Amino acid sequence: MAHNPGRLSWQEIATIQAGVITVRDAVAAGVPRTEIRQHVADGRWRQPYRGVLITELSTVGDMQPLWAAMEAVGRDGVLAGAAAASLAGLAGYTDEPVTILVPTARRITAPPGIVVRHSARLEQADLDGWRLPRRTRPSRSVIDMVEWAPSQAAAVSILGAAVSQEVVTLRGLRDALARRGPITRRTLIAETLDALEVDAPRLAEAMFRRLEQQPAT
Repeated sequence: MAHNPGRLSWQEIATIQAGVITVRDAVAAGVPRTEIRQHVADGRWRQPYRGVLITELSTVGDMQPLWAAMEAVGRDGVLAGAAAASLAGLAGYTDEPVTILVPTARRITAPPGIVVRHSARLEQADLDGWRLPRRTRPSRSVIDMVEWAPSQAAAVSILGAAVSQEVVTLRGLRDALARRGPITRRTLIAETLDALEVDAPRLAEAMFRRLEQQPAT
């Protein structure tokens, strides 16, 4: 993910990416392939996917597997769905598979444990600014989660959770839905958003009650 790997040391690249670096970027930064193989053989580095290295094994945070998945898919991938929404603060969905969006024309075999989906419509407004790793905005992430949910009940639950947790706004969800293009659950999403808007006072009160019950810090 480093924009100019040749101008950064491998340590700087890995630091930016939670200890993750590709073999290509490591070599471009001056690490011999023989040294890479030795680090992996000695257990100092790990290779979770082909061409991807984890150089920091002492601290394994939540970002490390996301960076590894992104680097395994490639530079045109965008973190999406539950993984992107969880980074925005959505609770309760961290166990979902890591999903990465790639352009429609891209042909790739998904690495083990990673879900790769294609998107013909991914505007700049759908991307979460300059945050790394590259990801969709919370509203787009939630709309995608709803579309990919295993059932209508799960889809409605996702929308309710995202709104009640204040990860997204109804306006943001409607804007993201308008940009999303043809999807099978468009009507369900629109009707659920209408219902949530009508029920907004009750949701606000429920949020207030939850805050009241939290211990003082």
